[in-house]
Amino acid sequence: MTGYQRAGAREFYARTVPGAQLPVLAVRDASGERTLLDPAALGTGGQHASLNAYSASPDGALVAYNLALGGGEISAVHVMDVATGKDLPDVIPDVWGEFAVSWLPDGKAFFYTQLAPPADGVDPMLHMQARLHVVGTPVERDVAILGRGVGVMPVAPEEFPRVHVPIGSNWLVARATGAHPGAPLAIAPLASLDRTGAGKTPWRMIATLAD
Repeated sequence: MTGYQRAGAREFYARTVPGAQLPVLAVRDASGERTLLDPAALGTGGQHASLNAYSASPDGALVAYNLALGGGEISAVHVMDVATGKDLPDVIPDVWGEFAVSWLPDGKAFFYTQLAPPADGVDPMLHMQARLHVVGTPVERDVAILGRGVGVMPVAPEEFPRVHVPIGSNWLVARATGAHPGAPLAIAPLASLDRTGAGKTPWRMIATLAD
């Protein structure tokens, strides 16, 4: 069992059963344990599927999971209703697989880090963006919060911009991870989050790589 998360009255974890090649996503609640997702049953076109990361909403009602095909690290985010085990229409492509989404405290939206839009001559690993998705709305309406061309916190082209809200906190935390041992950090009040895409969230730097 790996990746244990507790959300609301539910416990989530990845479990590898004897003889299996890939772990399944399982949940345990008052009704017992059940499998939510078995990647081995989801491969298409001769490619196997794998579960790269997942994150349950704070109340445990939803779980967002990163699914990749063919053993790749580039994934798509899917959102599942835990009670029914059914996926919602929300599907977000081109995310870096190991980065699980970060839910807002109300469980209605989450942050994710997306690769650069596909285009000739574009390296998708450069100029990523941290974006905000509201569950139940078209992905095309998602707004950029941090990264390429948005936000006052500096993010180098090769860095991974990430935003999350620590459990029980009223603060946003932004960081830019990459091929260096540290990560620049910035904070902003959760209430000040700019949801328009104009990049006006008032980030305040609290640590740089020099620190």
